[in-house]
Amino acid sequence: MFSTAETFQVSFVDEDGLKHTLHGIRKVEMSELPLMIDAPMPSSLPLADSTDGGGKPYQNGKIYTWSDGTKAQFRNKEWIAVKEPNRLCKTP
Repeated sequence: MFSTAETFQVSFVDEDGLKHTLHGIRKVEMSELPLMIDAPMPSSLPLADSTDGGGKPYQNGKIYTWSDGTKAQFRNKEWIAVKEPNRLCKTP
């Protein structure tokens, strides 16, 4: 039996983008985690016909990283998510 001192709080964002926080969790099991996930993207992306910080047009296929760590790939005049390893799948 678990004591009340051994509880956790779990926060997550669901598929619809809604944030949830669960309190008093005693046990968490996870399975079938994806090995690769979408990296966080900037909340406001530059226009496709604008230029990068160096004044050059955005290059097709290039991955751009912003100062806050968010990133996106410019492909066919659109911004798409960049895949990165899921940190939850990393073995300690």
